[in-house]
Amino acid sequence: MIIVLYDDWTVNCYDNHLQLLWSQVLFDVKHSEWHRYNVRTAGLLISPHNLASGDNGTVVVTASFVHSDHNIRFAIRHFSCIE
Repeated sequence: MIIVLYDDWTVNCYDNHLQLLWSQVLFDVKHSEWHRYNVRTAGLLISPHNLASGDNGTVVVTASFVHSDHNIRFAIRHFSCIE
């Protein structure tokens, strides 16, 4: 199993023959809005543990990001330009 997290927040799962098994959009943001989010880190955990009957494992996706409106460096630059 190969799990890929793309920069548009889509996660794809491929088998050992690189056939797509499933795809999931995690964070639906318009392409024109991507510049507003600064990703700090991202991680994937692939586990054989089942959460529900019939599962074949678990994929956990984590990420840390900041919206540019809440970025303190951006705010300081923005307010200092106003003065």
